[in-house]
Amino acid sequence: MKPQQTSFTFTPIILTASIALLLSGCTTPVSVNHVDIQTAYGIQTASAISSDRLSNASSIVLKQHGLQDKLKAEPVAVLAELHKGLQPVDNDD
Repeated sequence: MKPQQTSFTFTPIILTASIALLLSGCTTPVSVNHVDIQTAYGIQTASAISSDRLSNASSIVLKQHGLQDKLKAEPVAVLAELHKGLQPVDNDD
């Protein structure tokens, strides 16, 4: 008597799991929120004068110098440190 062979076909299950794994790795951690034109303009033109937030340019400079966290606790010291490090160059930034 010949033993009965049982073969399981896992191909569809493996294929489905592989596709799900690949697709989950393709998602991006960045998202976009649509806003109206007035909100977008306000975000782009924000400054310490027009809002209670720093401008994007100010945030970048503080990040570059590692002073972003120190600003809230010691704003005068941060401004003095930035001013001390300024050297005139032919660069608008």
